[in-house]
Amino acid sequence: MRSAFKQLFFFVSILLLITCKGQSSDTLRSNPLQVIYIYNDKGTSKAGIQDCKRVLSELYQKVYRVKEINALQTISGEWRKDAAAFIMPGGADLPYCKKLNGEGNAQIKAYVESGGTYIGFCAGAYYGSRYCEFHKGDARGYEVLGERELSFFPGSAVGPVLAPYDYKSKSGARIAQIKWKQSDVPIDQIYNVYFNGGCYFKDADQYTNVRVLATYNNEGFKGFAAIVECQIGQGKALLCGVHPECSFDNLEGNDQNLSAEDQNHLRTHIAPYLADHSHKVLFSFLMNRINK
Repeated sequence: MRSAFKQLFFFVSILLLITCKGQSSDTLRSNPLQVIYIYNDKGTSKAGIQDCKRVLSELYQKVYRVKEINALQTISGEWRKDAAAFIMPGGADLPYCKKLNGEGNAQIKAYVESGGTYIGFCAGAYYGSRYCEFHKGDARGYEVLGERELSFFPGSAVGPVLAPYDYKSKSGARIAQIKWKQSDVPIDQIYNVYFNGGCYFKDADQYTNVRVLATYNNEGFKGFAAIVECQIGQGKALLCGVHPECSFDNLEGNDQNLSAEDQNHLRTHIAPYLADHSHKVLFSFLMNRINK
């Protein structure tokens, strides 16, 4: 009974969020800031891009248009004219650096400073921080350490948090238990969200331009900043160490080459928790920050 009630609550929450957002859709359609751009170039995860497009289509089809954008288009800056947000999805952030360092990042920063919104999921969150600390000291050669040009979060994005990451399998996939910290949510609720290789934001509460939106509630990591909002000039950067855009049905559909071991891991340890769709509610909380 309790499980059924939780699912009902989450579905109602999603409907309310969509309804509230839909009420402003006419205004948004008349506003030049109406397109959500998703970066798609070397380093980006195909699955991450598909997940973003699916959930945006499901929840915000009447509110935003969605377009993919590559490195050369980002560098051109033309997209800034009608952008509601710029999403940097999951993947690997070193190729982002190679393609965008210099003029590309300058365009993104100028867009945010003038009132735009940058949204970074997982690798996009590492990339949007001043310092990326990924698998420090890892014996497999997975270590990635270094400063990043965007530097929206003025500290370090440190990970992986909940489990080691493996480029060749889904062994590092976990369910992050996320607690939203802002008063716009009336009850103390835990949101089950897909995690694989993500970060936390070190000392996030020490920076004057940073608001901690959500924290991890997993044992050993309770209170670690999982989602932050950074005020940058007139705009903001929303950095998310987890994947609220990811649903279980997309996990299997996005990768036809999953091993039997990976399939079993996802179905046993991931699917039962994503079935309550609470991650979609968290995604909506995040998206609703765009116009605040």
